[in-house]
Amino acid sequence: MGYLEWQMVNRYQGPTPEFYYRYIDDGIGVSTMPLDDLKNYIYFVKTFHPSFPFTSEISTSTVNFLDIKISNRDRFLYSSVYYKQTDSHTYLTYTSSHPHSCKRSIPFSKMLRLRRLCQDDHDFQKQCLRMRDFFV
Repeated sequence: MGYLEWQMVNRYQGPTPEFYYRYIDDGIGVSTMPLDDLKNYIYFVKTFHPSFPFTSEISTSTVNFLDIKISNRDRFLYSSVYYKQTDSHTYLTYTSSHPHSCKRSIPFSKMLRLRRLCQDDHDFQKQCLRMRDFFV
């Protein structure tokens, strides 16, 4: 995938997004280029190689990437947590035979993840309450 991506970037002659990041087979980009230029870039990527399936979503307000919701508010990007519809929020039950330290670390690590993803303190508080309900 990395080699195909390298070839694609080197062959494209037009403007490219200012920011692009890939994690395994998911990618995200941010751009201030005109919409027509962005659509041309996306078309080039989609048709670059037959074994390089590519889907895209263009949004000026909110986009989901992995477990992160990224919002554009007043020309600044803010992140929050995103749960896929298939997420069942099933965690290790407290009555399991796992070590006590393991069972105690799950809520801590989940809240730490929320703190890292939620930039806004109000959103963080709201997501913590939601997470608490998942554990209950």
